[in-house]
Amino acid sequence: MSQPFITQPLSYTGIRLLELSYLDIPKNEIHIWIANPDAISHKQMEARYYNLLSSEEQNRYRRFHFVKDRRIYLSAHVFVRAVLSRYTRILPELICFSYGIYGKPQLDLPDLNVQICYNLTHTHGMIGCVITQGNECGIDLEAKRTIQGMGAIMSQLFSPDEINLLSNLDRGNRIRHFYYIWTLKEAYAKATGVGINTNLKRVSFVVCNNRVTVDFDETDCGVPDQWSFYLGEPTENHSLAVAVRSTFVKEFVLMKDFSF
Repeated sequence: MSQPFITQPLSYTGIRLLELSYLDIPKNEIHIWIANPDAISHKQMEARYYNLLSSEEQNRYRRFHFVKDRRIYLSAHVFVRAVLSRYTRILPELICFSYGIYGKPQLDLPDLNVQICYNLTHTHGMIGCVITQGNECGIDLEAKRTIQGMGAIMSQLFSPDEINLLSNLDRGNRIRHFYYIWTLKEAYAKATGVGINTNLKRVSFVVCNNRVTVDFDETDCGVPDQWSFYLGEPTENHSLAVAVRSTFVKEFVLMKDFSF
């Protein structure tokens, strides 16, 4: 099934972390949030926001040996709490989570009038979160770089059609399309809730003429007509993909310039 490859979605800018502003999300909209975790120092981040984490998150944070791992964990989990607070009308520090059978986190707030689904991702220099009203969703961000083991990744995760497509491209386009397909596959796997247990070789993407086309080789991967996809490049160094189990998506809304 072909889906829009949207490079310039509707966007809102200049959003601060703890602004007391609430948002509603229509059933046919998908909200995509991105932020730069390097905007403030780790010490500032810890001093301002450490107490927003749950005791379990604080314990896990302290177990990280390297500062860079602590930094990304803290910024990502504070970020997602602040974003979810806008839709739930609940203070960031009071938001509770549970986990699916394969470990996918989800909101554990049974008294909400509207079901909010979300997914979180992070990579070097960027954090992302997708929000939907009740639709399973996944998001992936990748910092683009030349990968020495690209062939090994392709042989493990890419379908024969995808490998054949990439092999016929010049080096520059091959790297760009590699990240297109990789992020789409990761977003799809996260949306299903199965994650790394998904056989991604059965899922085949083609990006051409501003369209995303997906085919499933096996019926247990689902029905292509049930899915909508977003693909973009929030910076020249990052590739972003979102997968949503819904065909009624009217608008992907990008929330950018988020400030810690």
